[in-house]
Amino acid sequence: MTADAAPLLVLEGVTVHFGGITALDDVDVRVREGEVLGIIGPNGAGKTTLFDVVSGVRIPNRGTVTFGGSNVTRRSSASRARLGLRRTFQRVQIFGWLTVEENVLTALEVQGGGGGFVADLVASPFRRRRERERRRRVDEILDRCGLAAVKSELAGSLPIGVARMVELARAIVDPPRLLLLDEPASGLDQQETERLGQEIRAVRRDTGCSVLLVEHDAGFVMEQCDRIVVLDRGAVLAEGHPDEIQQDAAVRSAYLGELGRTSADTGPAEGTPAKSTPSTRTPADTR
Repeated sequence: MTADAAPLLVLEGVTVHFGGITALDDVDVRVREGEVLGIIGPNGAGKTTLFDVVSGVRIPNRGTVTFGGSNVTRRSSASRARLGLRRTFQRVQIFGWLTVEENVLTALEVQGGGGGFVADLVASPFRRRRERERRRRVDEILDRCGLAAVKSELAGSLPIGVARMVELARAIVDPPRLLLLDEPASGLDQQETERLGQEIRAVRRDTGCSVLLVEHDAGFVMEQCDRIVVLDRGAVLAEGHPDEIQQDAAVRSAYLGELGRTSADTGPAEGTPAKSTPSTRTPADTR
């Protein structure tokens, strides 16, 4: 990804009202081809609302959303998914009554098997071959995401960290053009968070997709992202390289606090594990 890469996603003048509350106020955001762009901000800044607008869950009151050169402002979530936009959610949304393998297979059903009902009825060789190909692809992704050992378990029985990886696997099994990750590290332990970071880098490397990342663990965002947009009270407060964001006085005042300082400057805060650098977490965005 280069600084002059063409934008894959463009939000222009996006404004969203909830009654008398302005959740997003004239927001402009661009995500370049192959870039990982982070969205951070304090609780209630509008991060999840922005994701809802990008993914088609919510139509903005004003403004436009352009994806891959097409105006998709009023297109449905399903339509955008067919264009290559994939999303995970702040609250995990998996099919608890299906196995892990079946959850991931659902993302490939849109491709169809070819031949329709008749091909199913006669078990055509083409249909069987397509099914084997899909299951091989699912097995590959399950292995990459560390889920091979639980592929036959019901998704609803899994701990939160494993369930989040199932949701990620489902989002990437059909290679995306734009991957939206809404607080994917929430509830993960250190090992799981490291695996998540590895998978984000692998997906980007292998597919060239762009990633839009909302995450309350600012340290994780700083490590993963090429650029960061900071929202505050529904408006863009700052935008730039992670190093620039950490040094921005307005950002530090509104959100990051002492993130730019080292643990040698302050020592760990009370109740913070000794391995931690200064606090990088804030409450999850509820809007």
